Amino acid sequence: DMLRISNNRITVADYVQAGSFGGPLQRDLGLYVVAHDTAGRDARSTVQYLNRNVKASYHVVIHRDGGMTQLVSLACQAHHAGRSALPDKPWVHALNRCSFGIAFDSPGRLDANGAAWFGERYTDIVADENGALWRAYTDEQLRTFETLIETLDYQYDLAGVYSHRDVAVPAGRKDDTSPVIDGFLRAMHHRVEDKSNDMPPPERGVVNAAGGLNLRAEPGRHGRIIETMPMLTPLNIDPPALANGYVMVTTDDGETGWAHSNYIQGA
Repeated sequence: DMLRISNNRITVADYVQAGSFGGPLQRDLGLYVVAHDTAGRDARSTVQYLNRNVKASYHVVIHRDGGMTQLVSLACQAHHAGRSALPDKPWVHALNRCSFGIAFDSPGRLDANGAAWFGERYTDIVADENGALWRAYTDEQLRTFETLIETLDYQYDLAGVYSHRDVAVPAGRKDDTSPVIDGFLRAMHHRVEDKSNDMPPPERGVVNAAGGLNLRAEPGRHGRIIETMPMLTPLNIDPPALANGYVMVTTDDGETGWAHSNYIQGA
């Protein structure tokens, strides 16, 4: 069953306000989930730490027993992703602007003796394909995460699910979450991404602006200009257009970027 969200709060979750968070999420970029490990002793100590005025926060921490604590409104930006970009859409960057940070209560990567950075040793450990050791996530945590993804997708129309490791810039800056759940996260990603299969295939169009049309690296008027496309330049158009009117296009020369649909005949 899905969870209930009221006024951007998960009703079954405890709520402890984070000491640091940002302005409204930018939904015109699409909304994503970035999964993290807390890298703390336990959920309680992590929540207490984030409740203070530190420059870090998650939207939700998932406890070992599957319970949740919410720290930031689902309408606002949390400070969780740092320097980041989507691996398959690198023009979508600085992901705090457009993602929910969901953290598992987990100590993060362990040393060769099964000990966390703070000294505690664990016996419920698993090894990834490279032999690195991690504390196993609980079944309760994974079930809660799956239900939360389903609920967020229904309520906010998610566009993807990623691990912190996948989106951190430069590559290798972060190693969470454990690679052991990569397949699980991919399944969650494809579940929310499947609706894109219902979109129409790319369409053809032409630039319809006498002074030419800017092809931009990001979807907005402040995005870096890749080139200015002359009047009647033929384009492949990948619908739909975003809320701000920008649509992804590819020129016949292979340049891909964003342009405003008002100036494309056929968009």
